[in-house]
Amino acid sequence: MNFLCRHIPHLVLVLLLFGCAMPPAHTSSARFIEPASKATAKLSIYLAPVGDCPGNPSLQLDSIELFDGESWLRLVDGPVSYEYQQLKGRQVLLAFIALPPGEYRKARLHVSGLEQGTGSVSSQGVTLTLPISRNLSLTDKDSKCLFLDWHLGDCYAPASGDVPRLSLRGQASSVSGENVYIVADKIRTLYIASGDRHFITSAIGFPGQLKDVRYDRARNRVYLLSQRPHSIYVLDGASYKVVDRVSLSSLIGPAHLELSADGRFAFVTDSAAGRLVKVDLQRRAVVEDSVLGVAPGEILYIEDEGRQQLAISSKFSQQVYLVNPETLAVTAVLPVDISPSGLLFNSERLYVCDTDSNAILVFDLRKRTLIRRINVALAPVSLVDDEHERIFAGHAEDNSLSVIAPQQFAVQRRIRLDAPTADLAYFQSRQILYVAHRDSGRISVVDVSAEKKIAEMNVGAAPVVVVIQQ
Repeated sequence: MNFLCRHIPHLVLVLLLFGCAMPPAHTSSARFIEPASKATAKLSIYLAPVGDCPGNPSLQLDSIELFDGESWLRLVDGPVSYEYQQLKGRQVLLAFIALPPGEYRKARLHVSGLEQGTGSVSSQGVTLTLPISRNLSLTDKDSKCLFLDWHLGDCYAPASGDVPRLSLRGQASSVSGENVYIVADKIRTLYIASGDRHFITSAIGFPGQLKDVRYDRARNRVYLLSQRPHSIYVLDGASYKVVDRVSLSSLIGPAHLELSADGRFAFVTDSAAGRLVKVDLQRRAVVEDSVLGVAPGEILYIEDEGRQQLAISSKFSQQVYLVNPETLAVTAVLPVDISPSGLLFNSERLYVCDTDSNAILVFDLRKRTLIRRINVALAPVSLVDDEHERIFAGHAEDNSLSVIAPQQFAVQRRIRLDAPTADLAYFQSRQILYVAHRDSGRISVVDVSAEKKIAEMNVGAAPVVVVIQQ
């Protein structure tokens, strides 16, 4: 069963895309999607319990079907089982599915194997037809979420014959509060999660591969860097509607994105051509274009006592460029041992992940000199800091976070995880660290006060960038 729970999203996606399926668990009029060219929209289906229950009932899903107005589409071929005590306070991804665009107003679920926590089987199976509140409308290249709520406020009422109380809802058109943005580049999807419950609340699909994301608090805007079409998409932070798209030249191969402190300008690196581009977001035009060298990568905008500069890492040239953000002129070059990647500015110092040498290099930015080398675990790739003078380093080849004391230039301890890191984001108001695990499609939620993992979120494919709305 654990195998099915881990792998059913991938199995379902393959079945739907290639038009083959396992024999249905029960008689059904479901049709399967073929050919694959029609399945141009994407759907993430999540399950979560609602309410408390003193017992430990279980829920077995044998199948989920959607009605497209003409016939039923089989989405999930189970069985998959969940116990309430394992799900309590959590949200699980049931499936990530490609399906045709359309209006989906109801679903049919076959459930069985229900238990009250006493060991007795209270239902042999039942088929439920449920309306979808906030109708699910999918367009071409769209990506959205469907939420299955398991209501357990009074466990099961005797009069109901222990039939589970389930409801389905589409995602809301707007989300309030402090949110987390998660880029899953392989499936061209931006996921949005709540910062309080650590639940996925919605998804947005894009026609091209997403490369990076930034948030502008003053304007409440989300900026997404896209490849094919080469663009910067602008989303309203309240409605999550695309309010603008700034087109970039097809000659630019966008890799990383950064915003100026005032949010007026965006900076984009082109790793293939070795260029740095400055975009005026108000005029919607490229205003500066500079050739830096070999494969510029991550960008960091630094503002220190009225002075502004960009730091740009380049793995292939083994350097970090310091650049004037007005003119894009290189003002200094900082040599790095092997392969610089993640960047962090903290107390007049620039911290650089030297991935292949398993070290964090510390530069005095005013003197522009290397002052310390901190040895860490394998392949550091991402850095964040908190208000308690701690720096956290994530590792691409080690299942841990290094906790660094910047005043001592030393690793104090390590926080153990269960997968390597692709990106880090720190939620200051909640003292929460989000850790993206590219290979497993998960986001670990770490309480930095206790220095331990407290939750996790699942998305349809590998998450690569996490940004906080704060």
